Amino acid sequence: IAERIVLLVAPSGAGKTSLVQAALAPELEKEGFRVLPIMRPGLLPDAPAPQANRYVLSLLLGLEASKPEAEQRPLAELAGLSLGAYLDAAWAVPEGDGWHGDVLLFDQFEEVLTADPSDRTAKHDFFAQVGAVLRDRNRWALFSMREEFVAALDSYLGPIPARFDKGRRYRLDLLGPDAAREAMQGPPADQDPPVAFTDAAARQLADDLRRVQVQAPDGTLETVEGSFIEPVQLQVVCRQLWKNLTDDDLTIDVDDLQAEGDVDDALRAFYAETVADVAAEQQVSERAIRAWIDTQLITESGFRGQVLMGANASQGLANAAIWPLVDAHLLRAEQRRGATWFELAHDRLIGPVRADNGAWTAANLSMLQRQAALWEQQKRPDGLLLRDAALEQAEMWAQTHATDMLAAEDDFLKACRAARQRYERELRQRDQFRRLAILATAVAVLAVLALIAAGLAWNQARSNLELAYRNAEEATEAAQRAIAENLAGQSQLLVRADNQPGDVALILARDAWLLAPSVNADRALRDALSTARWRQTFPPAGQRHQGTVNSTAFSPDGQWVVSGGEDGTVRIWRAPDLEPQQLFFGHAGSVRSVDISPNGTQIVSGGEDGTVRIWDVTNGTQVARLDGHTGWVNSVGFSPDGWQIVSGGQDGTIRIWDVTNSMQVARLDGHTGWVNSVGFSPDGLQIVSGGQDGMVRVWDAANGNETARLDGHDCDEYGMCDVSSVVFSPDGLRIVSGGADRTVRVWDV
Repeated sequence: IAERIVLLVAPSGAGKTSLVQAALAPELEKEGFRVLPIMRPGLLPDAPAPQANRYVLSLLLGLEASKPEAEQRPLAELAGLSLGAYLDAAWAVPEGDGWHGDVLLFDQFEEVLTADPSDRTAKHDFFAQVGAVLRDRNRWALFSMREEFVAALDSYLGPIPARFDKGRRYRLDLLGPDAAREAMQGPPADQDPPVAFTDAAARQLADDLRRVQVQAPDGTLETVEGSFIEPVQLQVVCRQLWKNLTDDDLTIDVDDLQAEGDVDDALRAFYAETVADVAAEQQVSERAIRAWIDTQLITESGFRGQVLMGANASQGLANAAIWPLVDAHLLRAEQRRGATWFELAHDRLIGPVRADNGAWTAANLSMLQRQAALWEQQKRPDGLLLRDAALEQAEMWAQTHATDMLAAEDDFLKACRAARQRYERELRQRDQFRRLAILATAVAVLAVLALIAAGLAWNQARSNLELAYRNAEEATEAAQRAIAENLAGQSQLLVRADNQPGDVALILARDAWLLAPSVNADRALRDALSTARWRQTFPPAGQRHQGTVNSTAFSPDGQWVVSGGEDGTVRIWRAPDLEPQQLFFGHAGSVRSVDISPNGTQIVSGGEDGTVRIWDVTNGTQVARLDGHTGWVNSVGFSPDGWQIVSGGQDGTIRIWDVTNSMQVARLDGHTGWVNSVGFSPDGLQIVSGGQDGMVRVWDAANGNETARLDGHDCDEYGMCDVSSVVFSPDGLRIVSGGADRTVRVWDV
């Protein structure tokens, strides 16, 4: 031990506290020192009494906490003591030999600077008391603090012996790959019997844990190996590996990493356990903590986000629930220009956090809550609203869980009910139009009966017959004109009200014109045609696809359309008039399938060249090319959250891709023959596929396991058994499929 007073500085997350507690303190005790309990100067928000120095009192409370409760001094008594007076009374020099001095451990010493930047008088008094205590050469001290605050100490160091000069400062760096491998391999080798942690396994684990995401010049995300490793994450994974050791196998190798020590699984477990513990201790909803981390600390692009600390809460979550997450090293608190910012401790946590949040949501939230979250995330499109039995089930759940519903979920339920009311109103209007049609038929029947009656009277009086015939004809024409005028009037009312469910106005105007052409019927037909929702004007021949159009899709807001064709191009058209907007080249062959991301910013396409390509809608550039399929890519689709893509191809495989890093994350094998159609379930937890083998298969999107095989489609007379198209229902409870056997089948999953 070379120096009596030492300043230990390190970046946040380097493991200063753990090093002092687990390694340094025991070694000092072996040397004959009495190590006092660790003290922090910033535990109190303010002084409980005017005469008390809040920083000194915080130290005294830390020392008192190590004593039995019955022996602890009252707070009022502590508030009146100086640091020196307390140490002289409570930690007197022990009797006997072997005592080499007392060691004072000051942890998170930067708190004396950050707790109240304007309270300089109390700070100077605090340093004066600490300096007076350390003038006793039987007292040794270690001050531990974050390195970015060291410069701010200079104006207070006058009373401190030696003032932490250069020889008395020690810097602890962040954990690098070499040190991490030493930490993995050294302690196991010292066990009895020794445990071997192979070089290959240690190297692979270190490289995995230091992966970070950076943005490339073209805007895409790349995963690269960083310089440092988060010690807590290393501890989490190594603990899992240690638990899986058996007496007959005391070696940790690469196979153990892959089979039992999956890094993502270990980090997911660490995240889940930490969040659950904090939620229970702070009596905060676990859902609120998870949602805050998922939406505030992770950006839509997959980067770490930052939240500025507020007075009592930060972006909707109480600070009392955030600081325990920082203490657990799940989050990091950064000080910049007098403000505190919260962020995830490491980029490596982003994937596991998202995966665990998704699994927790599926297991703990109701169908209404999951669908409402997806609806809110995708800017509230009508296509995600619940209907029929699913809506009734959601309403029943809401009646018994009103206090559990968030504002967005209440809005979602109201929107579903409003959509149901609109649909029921349309049904009533259709019934009204149907009754009008029946009335017209009745009038026509009466006219025919009049003709028959006139025919029976033919032999009695030719003149009466001719008169009756003329009267019947005039009556029929009058009835038709009346009905036609009524239909034309109804059509124009709907046009003026801009309320045309199913283009009813156009149907009414057409029927009016066919029944009895007139000026009003002509006007109604023209007005309805000019506003019909299905009306499309096709682009000039030079702007069309040069060949078959294989796939189309609407944008989430319905304002534009994307198409993929045999000419190898992907094109964007403005929906109201099909005005061409964008043209994408890249595929070396026909484009077989296209889809649009839920937020409408990206397009995915699959082609006969065996590639899956991602396009940026805003600037018309190719974002990524995903290679892996051998043969045509027949079907592609985005997950509901837009973070993954599923593709199915001629090679019989289904592949899942990560949009953020353009990497394949899973390959699903099972179909014998081409995969013709794939798609995600509305909650993103399942994938459905249809293939040349006549099978509809359901897969777990998280682990790639096949969860159901739906066998029912037959082969046609030519021996073709293909399932050509599959899709989930909006509530995710059913699947509809179509096949070569000319049948459409609905499956309950």
